[in-house]
Amino acid sequence: MTVQTDRGPGLEDARTDASVVGLYIHVPFCRFKCYYCDFNTYAGIEGLIAPYIAALSTEILRWGASLAATGGERPRLSSVYFGGGTPSLLSPPQVGQVLAAVRKAFDLTDDAEITMEANPESVDANAMRERRSVGINRVSMGAQTFDDDQLRLLGRLHDASRIESAFGDLHRAGFDNLSLDLMYGLPDQSLEGWDRSVNRALELAPEHLSLYSLTVEERTPFHRWIEVDGTMTVPDADAAADMYELASDLLATSGYQQYEISNWSLPGKESRHNVMYWRNEPFVGVGPGAHSFVGHARFSVESSPRDYIKRLDELDGCESSAIDLVQGRRLTSIDEVRSIAPITGFDPYTRDMERRETLILGLRLNAGISETEYRARFGSTPTDLFRPELQEAIGSGLLERRGKDRLVLTTRGRLLANEVFVLLLESRDPGNG
Repeated sequence: MTVQTDRGPGLEDARTDASVVGLYIHVPFCRFKCYYCDFNTYAGIEGLIAPYIAALSTEILRWGASLAATGGERPRLSSVYFGGGTPSLLSPPQVGQVLAAVRKAFDLTDDAEITMEANPESVDANAMRERRSVGINRVSMGAQTFDDDQLRLLGRLHDASRIESAFGDLHRAGFDNLSLDLMYGLPDQSLEGWDRSVNRALELAPEHLSLYSLTVEERTPFHRWIEVDGTMTVPDADAAADMYELASDLLATSGYQQYEISNWSLPGKESRHNVMYWRNEPFVGVGPGAHSFVGHARFSVESSPRDYIKRLDELDGCESSAIDLVQGRRLTSIDEVRSIAPITGFDPYTRDMERRETLILGLRLNAGISETEYRARFGSTPTDLFRPELQEAIGSGLLERRGKDRLVLTTRGRLLANEVFVLLLESRDPGNG
């Protein structure tokens, strides 16, 4: 397996301006729900798209007003991400309406990354050209595999040839920053078949590739077929690890730099929005079921699209509470955000958990964690707080110190990262440090 030493983005590159946030926009509509998917998505409710757009625009404006209230200046966004679901089911005018609300509520940085997820069967060159004209500048397409039999098993609506034609449509629409998602560890998937899928993806030369191992989630047909009925089998952990290593080598020899456990890009084409998550930086999530990390708290929006629309209609015209990102005040109650949006879940996120998760998320990046930058954020280094656990991971060959300041997963550690993460999550409370 090729080892890449390119540093890539890391915790030390985190934004210092606390008013700069990311925005995630959840689009819950699908033409068909894939058999492995447990996301908050729904098929057959397209009649709700128009009222959803109105409610979504209201929620965005309310968040802009809330985050701007104390300082008077509109908060700034460096990334906007339309996820789902299938965001490309929204018409270009609907996308334009949402982005108009974003621009009214927030200031976009000059180089803001605005990504839309798309499925191959929903890509049309003319419509994508219009979406690009209203502000979309990056597209992430869910290819998953180039094996038609596996696509049918997954419940996907496209075939391999449609991936290639959709990719061509996106280029004709003027997009020059494209990402492809692939999945490994699929039912009946062989190492040779995976090799063919990765190579067909590389022939398209996307700027970015995400490779995800299949996770069998409860409440999905896959869970029933694999875990309950036993009518379907998936490759074991060793076979999945072989697929990961094979892909890592193929991508490295093709000029892609791995910058996170599951993500590779051409130089300078990392997903800024996802890097924000791995740096554990603040972001606002809007739309049914979306999650936010604001004011050192994690919370989520009403998941039912119908109830979401109803509750936003009830909030429209009501005053929003103010949240000061710059001063860094810690939110402690759901009551502090209920007046902004239909928030139903709230995690006050203790300082101890924030330190653990920042370390775990940062270790997902190939750059790892800078102890100096971690101390600047939390007042103590990871070594101060988690010395026994870090020493155990280093002794097991899963973690290493690079130079005097960095903690980085080893090549083996990226394969067994969950062992390191569980070790850190289950360790004693280090106190205030």
